[in-house]
Amino acid sequence: MRHVPATHRRLIFIRHGRASGADGRCIGHTDLSLAAEGAEQIRALCPLLSAIVIGPVQVASSDLRRAMESAAILSAALGVDATLDSRLREMYFGDWDGRTWADLEQSDGNRLRAWTDDWLNDAPPNGERLIGLSDRAVGWLDEVLARDDSGGRTIIVVSHAGWIRVAVSLLLDRALSRLFELSIDHGHATIIDIDGTGPQLVAENVDASSARYAGGGELCRSGTSAGAPTAGSRVTMSGQSYTELRMSTRMTSSGEPAATTLP
Repeated sequence: MRHVPATHRRLIFIRHGRASGADGRCIGHTDLSLAAEGAEQIRALCPLLSAIVIGPVQVASSDLRRAMESAAILSAALGVDATLDSRLREMYFGDWDGRTWADLEQSDGNRLRAWTDDWLNDAPPNGERLIGLSDRAVGWLDEVLARDDSGGRTIIVVSHAGWIRVAVSLLLDRALSRLFELSIDHGHATIIDIDGTGPQLVAENVDASSARYAGGGELCRSGTSAGAPTAGSRVTMSGQSYTELRMSTRMTSSGEPAATTLP
């Protein structure tokens, strides 16, 4: 990625609200609409976002409906338009996309287990490898970070769990093998500030009930210092729970997956 200019900007990564009909299914590019519960999750974030934005506000969104509809709620509350970008989509699961995990386990169990055992390098049948998702995230981040935002700016990114994990890891220079150390729940925000010292994690996986706004522009977890993750924090098992569970449990005690390397 390119050198980050010495300007102050705030990136707020928001996972879309819960989608209709997603439970128990492998959902990547399958285009589901936002559930009523998901819309409420996003609406609950609006007062928090209004309090923590700095400078002009831009909203960028995946062009999948569950993200677009989430972004429309946020954009209306903030009085700005949302820009759609296909690079912000979730990983594409190929032949598995849209099917239930139970069906995949029964009909393609060996292939499914092989992928979850080597998710850094392998791809679902006719699907996308992690490096493809990473390339999309790098392209978008490079474009955003190359802009001159000398007056300060907030960019709200409405995307998906996999994409957000990759983007945050890239910004914080974390190995992609550590993706599942990041909790990214529906309707929650992860905030990164970028200034002359580089990207700094301000808050991880917060919503209006788990975050408080502190003076000086810092967003804090309740009861913790700004940017400090909760001890023992691991991925929350929601949404694509089957694959997240299998892949996260492949971690060794050092936090690295066994016998995998990033190409």
